[in-house]
Amino acid sequence: GYTIKIFRHNERDSTSLAGNSVNKLFKFPEKKIGVLTTAGLSIYSSYLGNFENNTSAFYQRYNIPEGIIQDVSVDREGNFWFLHSTSGLVKYARGIIIGSLERFARSIN
Repeated sequence: GYTIKIFRHNERDSTSLAGNSVNKLFKFPEKKIGVLTTAGLSIYSSYLGNFENNTSAFYQRYNIPEGIIQDVSVDREGNFWFLHSTSGLVKYARGIIIGSLERFARSIN
């Protein structure tokens, strides 16, 4: 059978979910799950069974610029493509930034 576990924010636990209102889930490197909440990004480690809320450490570990990750996609080769709020599109493979493209926005009047 299956076991269901409910994750909630706990002010006294720094390894709990950042907030209770979840906006989006992402697949992250090392089989981690990114959880974007209204209170910020939490990274779930199934190995540890808890959340990491220090996004600065996560960004440094994977050489991703500081900012908000808006979406993530994984291609056939296992590369992670991050849609990033300030750096546009960032491709991650083997711990280095492969390239980044500036975001282009079209204003509609």
